[in-house]
Amino acid sequence: MRPVRLDTAHVEDAVALLASAFQDDEIDERHGAWPEVGGRPLFASADSGVACWCLDGRPWCAVGQLRDALGSAADGCTGDRTTTGSTD
Repeated sequence: MRPVRLDTAHVEDAVALLASAFQDDEIDERHGAWPEVGGRPLFASADSGVACWCLDGRPWCAVGQLRDALGSAADGCTGDRTTTGSTD
């Protein structure tokens, strides 16, 4: 079996693309923005090099951390959740 080589940039792009596709389906079902924070929509992007949900055009949290980040936002925490540690 040959080893598989992955270019991380392409993996992150693929994750953002899949998140966007799932988001489109959810938006169609809800007839409104999803996910959102404080009434502001989040959009998937890998422009930062990591597949992130972006808020107001800036990375807000990694795609895989959405549930925890939304929970923190509901508790009143805000800020960039793409790094380790608090940015609030």
